[in-house]
Amino acid sequence: MNKFKIHGKCDLSVVNDILTIDIEGPCNREFYDHMHTKLLNIAPQLNLQNYAVMIILRGEVSIINEALGFHVEFLKARTVKAIAVVLKWCATPSMTKAMCHKAYEEAGIIQQFFENIDNAKNWLRDDVLDILNGQITNIF
Repeated sequence: MNKFKIHGKCDLSVVNDILTIDIEGPCNREFYDHMHTKLLNIAPQLNLQNYAVMIILRGEVSIINEALGFHVEFLKARTVKAIAVVLKWCATPSMTKAMCHKAYEEAGIIQQFFENIDNAKNWLRDDVLDILNGQITNIF
């Protein structure tokens, strides 16, 4: 049972091995428990050997250190290949970018930050997933 009410919400969808997570903050530890459960439930729709994630952040999406550490440990146990983060609607983009970068770097995940959804999708589809399929040898 959660100690506190969930703050934040997320919607998940999967298209062509790209998992989209649309998050509206602020987000607390209980939110991450809830989101991780939703992620585990959607996993059967993914090719777990070759998938990427696009995260769309809305509002104030600051993360307390406890929740960030908890989320990093969750990410380390997954096979996500890359994450594209869309910051266009984020109220605190520079702070949120720094927190996300720290988490994804610690989890060993390729990451890029974008101002629009189309560029994020294109990077994931055309660069990242092609690399994973052996069609391109370098994205940097």
